[in-house]
Amino acid sequence: MTNPRRTARVPHTLLGLLTALVLAGCGSPAVTPASEDLQLEATQAELMVAVTPQQVGQPRPFEGSQVIMDPGASGGSAVILLSTHQTVTFKLPNNLKAQEYTVSIVGRGEQYMGPPQVSLSSVDGPDRIVTLDNTQYEKRSFGRMQLSPGGTITLTFVNDLYNEATKQDRNAVVDYLQINQSKSGK
Repeated sequence: MTNPRRTARVPHTLLGLLTALVLAGCGSPAVTPASEDLQLEATQAELMVAVTPQQVGQPRPFEGSQVIMDPGASGGSAVILLSTHQTVTFKLPNNLKAQEYTVSIVGRGEQYMGPPQVSLSSVDGPDRIVTLDNTQYEKRSFGRMQLSPGGTITLTFVNDLYNEATKQDRNAVVDYLQINQSKSGK
């Protein structure tokens, strides 16, 4: 006659061994290769509006950051920044290698009495500003920036201009940010 306690332990022991083998095969995620471009879509980022005391009670038409349908953008949509201090915050992957990268925006400007400008900031470095003097999507480089895994980088519209009488407006349209290890950003 078999011992019921002994036969009950064999499956549990086998299950424990299989679980240990499966867990041993699960390591930490690999570091994102630095040689490849990383594309961070603006439509997947966090949109925020900074409201100043002067803005309260003085709403403008179409104020805010919005996802728009745009056939010229990758994936057919982009984010439009409609007033000063509008931000798009991009979360960096947790498996990104900590180092310096060339960071570029692919975007366009809606021109009115000059082109829109956007700044890029991170906790690892100073703000950088680019001018979107192009009306079609093009890449503009912010230069080299130190980036850390799991960190954030924030894009801010800095120079909106709106004419109430003519309804003309200067806006920034963001398709995505490109992060590249190469010094040229190509």
